[in-house]
Formats: sequence, C-alpha cells, structure tokens
Amino acid sequence: MADHPAFEPVARLVPRAKACLRVVLLLASIPLAMGQSCLLPSAGQAEEGCRTPANADDLERAALTLVNEERTSRGLSEVVLSPVLTTMAEDYCCEMIQYDFFAHVNPYHGPQDPQDALLQRALDAGYFALAVGENLAEGQTTAEQVVADWLASPDHRENLLHPSWCEMGIAVRRAGASGPFYWTQEFGQPSSCAD
Repeated sequence: MADHPAFEPVARLVPRAKACLRVVLLLASIPLAMGQSCLLPSAGQAEEGCRTPANADDLERAALTLVNEERTSRGLSEVVLSPVLTTMAEDYCCEMIQYDFFAHVNPYHGPQDPQDALLQRALDAGYFALAVGENLAEGQTTAEQVVADWLASPDHRENLLHPSWCEMGIAVRRAGASGPFYWTQEFGQPSSCAD
C-alpha cells in the first residue's frame, strides 16, 4: 500500500444554522497506481455504466464485518449499517463511474472543496449528523483487499478507526462489465450516538 498516494485527511468544523452543531469531515482515497491522476479516463467506461457486481451484498457485508473486527480489536465500538449512508455510497460510486473520475469531488459539478462536497452529498441524501467521513478505493475486487488497503494507509486507517463513528454505509460498483471496482465507505455520527 505504500506505493499508493493518498489524499491528506481534511478536518474542519462547520457550524450548522442555529443548532450550533459541528461537522467534522474526514476524507481519504486510494488511487489505483502511483502517479495516477484523480481523473481516470477510460474508453467506454461511462457508456458501459455503473453495474452492481453479482456478489456486491456479500462483499459489502464482509467489509462491514472486517471493519467491525478491526474496530473492536482496538477497543472501539462497532458501526452499524446505515441504509441512508449505504444509498449515499452507492450513488457516489455510480457518479464517479458515470462522470469518469475518482476523487472526493466531482470535477464537473457541485462543490469543489472536498469537505463541502461530502457535506452536500450527505444533506442531499437526507443524512443529518454531527460528523461524516468518507474513504474511497478503486481496483480492489475483495473486501479483504479493500479493508487491508484502507488499514495500510495512515489517513484511511484514521478515518476507519475514528472513535466518533457509529454508522457506516458501504458500496461496491463496477465500471461496465469488465471495468474496475469502485468502493465508497461513508461514516456518520448522528446526534443519537454522540458522546
């Protein structure tokens, strides 16, 4: 995993209107190869569309299990699967495939600041929380590979093991019939699980 560059995690407190809530956004992503641009042009990828691998449910369930095993081995609470965060993750995998990019921001529309982009996606999905975070990966074909890669990266590991998270959404989608797998992992801390 040392060969993969990672975006620095981004943290910022964002005041919410009148509720005085704080939002901390942690972002990390794993590009496929050293030196690869975040924009990944691939002939025909967008035309073939966003596909759900036949074993997506098994992959996502296995990734959740592996995340929780790692969290509990370090004395952290497990995260529960959030349907809203899962839908948000599915939608973002497909957005990256449709627009042919790999990054925390869609270079073609929406906020261009990673923190603002994640917050906007959460709000658009109807997810209101004290904090949200995101990990991305591209190319891994198993849950074991993607979780191992996230844990091997200090930025991703920090995000995955953040003590505030109590909910997670995860999705894996494929760019066309033979394109790469895209993984999106969304974390949340709704007020119901605040410390």
